[in-house]
Amino acid sequence: MFLPFSEEVKQKKTWQTILMKQKNGDKMTIKAEPADNYDDLKRQFYALRNIVNSQSIQIQHYMQLSYSVGERHLAELRALLESEKAMNAQLTQELDGAKNALQESADH
Repeated sequence: MFLPFSEEVKQKKTWQTILMKQKNGDKMTIKAEPADNYDDLKRQFYALRNIVNSQSIQIQHYMQLSYSVGERHLAELRALLESEKAMNAQLTQELDGAKNALQESADH
């Protein structure tokens, strides 16, 4: 990601690049070299602060989205489990009825 500097700053070679690379799993690292003068340092600081704030907001959004999807999935699984319990109870009842009918026919 390149910081937005004026052409004059670019020509003086006082601007630097901030690189964000994924290393060691999901850890993000920022490599940056400060500019040579105070105005450019302030500009870099504000740009870096905006990037960090933006990523923080994105992380919060995705964490909340992940939580809501997880809760919805959990509710679906609970409903499925209750449905299967009811189906198993009905099958058990029918099996007991068939077993009793067989036993009665064998006794007669």
